[in-house]
Amino acid sequence: LTHETGLPIVRSRNAPFCRAVEKPAGRPFSELVLEQGMSKEKRIADAKEIAFCKGDIGYGGIVEHINDGVVIIKDGKIVFANRAFCQICRKPLEDVLESEFAKLISPSDRETVTTFCEERTTTDGLRDRIEFTMTRPGEEVLMEMKGNTIQCDGAPALLAALTDITERRRTRVELQRIKDRLASILDSMNDVVVSISPKDHSILAINPSAEALFGVPVRDFSSGKRHVMDFVHPWDVDKVRKYYASLPELEFAELEYRIISNNNVVKWVLDEGRVVYEEKGRVRRLDHVIRDITEAKTIKDRLASILDSMNDVVVSISPKDHSVLGINPSAETLYGIPVRDFGRGKKHVMDFVHPRDLDKVKEFYASLPELEFAQLEYRIINNNRTVKWVLDQGRVVYGQNGRLRRLDHVIRDITEE
Repeated sequence: LTHETGLPIVRSRNAPFCRAVEKPAGRPFSELVLEQGMSKEKRIADAKEIAFCKGDIGYGGIVEHINDGVVIIKDGKIVFANRAFCQICRKPLEDVLESEFAKLISPSDRETVTTFCEERTTTDGLRDRIEFTMTRPGEEVLMEMKGNTIQCDGAPALLAALTDITERRRTRVELQRIKDRLASILDSMNDVVVSISPKDHSILAINPSAEALFGVPVRDFSSGKRHVMDFVHPWDVDKVRKYYASLPELEFAELEYRIISNNNVVKWVLDEGRVVYEEKGRVRRLDHVIRDITEAKTIKDRLASILDSMNDVVVSISPKDHSVLGINPSAETLYGIPVRDFGRGKKHVMDFVHPRDLDKVKEFYASLPELEFAQLEYRIINNNRTVKWVLDQGRVVYGQNGRLRRLDHVIRDITEE
């Protein structure tokens, strides 16, 4: 940039001369005679037009309407600024021109930015970008500045473009914070969390808990050397493959199956899978949470064995629709029908309640969620038309989230008693 008679004339290393002047009506730039001793206000008005040597091009079409702030800094002072820069620093153009650029910078970054500007105009091959905090009325904002060296009045100056990156950085920091928190949660989980590609079923990501469950280093999964399917028990391979293949259509599903870890230990796992979509609706990945349920499965099997050997009927009922979720074999002796008829929804324990006791039994069942535990003696008529007295002890079972999970009833034949 060269100053002639007080007017800025632009000349970059790779561009022809440009001169910012006021264009009188009917006169081309090539015929203008520059006036001496123009005031600061006059130069501001002149900055509205730029003329290249081979044609007149309006300044408003090049710099004035871009979103980035554009400044030319010479000897530490701003000798040129566009409208966007004035909006960024929230100052009028007359206060910006010929002001110290360093005064706009936060004291903590002022020395660093000043050094950057000086070195950028004197040394080749240095970085051309810098981030710093700008002070403006009432707040500070984070800026990114990219600078290139040009010639101004025979001396080097810095042509810089500035962008307010405050919101972008805040969003990036927040996303990183969420990502770090999620990674911390995943790393501390006992459950294995694995993401699988819907295209080739390769493992995209897996958390460290996989090492404890499967007995091999996590890097073996990340490198593609091993896959979770490699550890599925041979007797369960077919149903696990069908489960994985059906997940994109089902969107969410779960399956219990066995695995054999690297040290040949058989374990039971609960695999909960769900589909994760992209914004356009395409399947992005398949996420699986695999939990070791060996201990719970063992307890459950033992409990089932105990229930099967009991004389009392043990029945679990849904709190939503009061359907039978499960019932033990003793029901066949008490009610006189196969247990499978309860599981299929053909029969319900309420179907056998004596008509004279039906109202109080319905009231008993309805009040159980509020009472949490209650018992009632009433009569039933089994499939053989035999009237029996029973003691029904009901209790509420809650899930880990505190919500009502099911209603369990132990129904004992007390006819002889």
